[in-house]
Amino acid sequence: MNDADWPRFAAALAPIAEIAPDRIRPDDRLVDEYGCDSVAIAEIAVLMTSEFDGAQALHRLDEAAWRQLTVGQLYDYDVQGRR
Repeated sequence: MNDADWPRFAAALAPIAEIAPDRIRPDDRLVDEYGCDSVAIAEIAVLMTSEFDGAQALHRLDEAAWRQLTVGQLYDYDVQGRR
């Protein structure tokens, strides 16, 4: 993971996840650790599209995949452009 955009990514994700940006960790799971529901997941997809020019990979994720997705994977998928 390239850390160059991490602070901006964490700051953008924090209000949706309802957690302080400095407490967001790459290994945390969006659903399990932060309790993100379907509305929060939709907000994250919009965020990734508008702020990080991403969300291409996110559209292919089903509900089961979202339950396993870590913050670091989300960052790598769309902020860093890795699949």
